[in-house]
Amino acid sequence: MCYGGKHKALGYWGRAELWDVDTGVMVGSIATNQWRWQQAGVGGLYGQHYYLRGTGGDFYGEVWN
Repeated sequence: MCYGGKHKALGYWGRAELWDVDTGVMVGSIATNQWRWQQAGVGGLYGQHYYLRGTGGDFYGEVWN
C-alpha cells in the first residue's frame, strides 16, 4: 500500500497519515510540505479499508496499491 501528499499553499506543512479503518490504527506517517510531493509505502498490510489523513491544513493526498 502506497500513499503520498503535499500541501497546496505556501507556509503549510504537516504529516500524511495512513490509517486502517477497520482497526483504527495508524499504519504509516510521513512529513509533508508545500515544496514537493512526498510518498511512502507500507508492506505487510492485510486490512481492506484505509484512509489518508493530512495534518497542517490545505493538504492533498492519495492512497494507491
